[in-house]
Amino acid sequence: MDPIFGHFVRHRVRHDRRSDGGLRQAPRQIAGNALLQAFFSRFAIGFLAANVSLRMHPAISGALVGLLISLPDAFAMKSYVGILGTGLIFGALAGWAAKTWGS
Repeated sequence: MDPIFGHFVRHRVRHDRRSDGGLRQAPRQIAGNALLQAFFSRFAIGFLAANVSLRMHPAISGALVGLLISLPDAFAMKSYVGILGTGLIFGALAGWAAKTWGS
């Protein structure tokens, strides 16, 4: 093994440990977890925005539900405009679609 490469590998293994002794998550696992989190968040927005019954127009109640469900994700990812904006839009669309096509 090349001495420079061996030093690099030993350095990365030694410094990639967290304080609790575990290794860091691989980037693919983090990306998979984020994708799963985004899927379930959007699923909850669509399901709840279509089924919640507030005393206002369904599009407005759907937008409110979308905003409230998107808040934790926006705080965790520190991407407020994008996540809250899509939560508002998709919540309003789900509420409107439930009113329009629902019986």
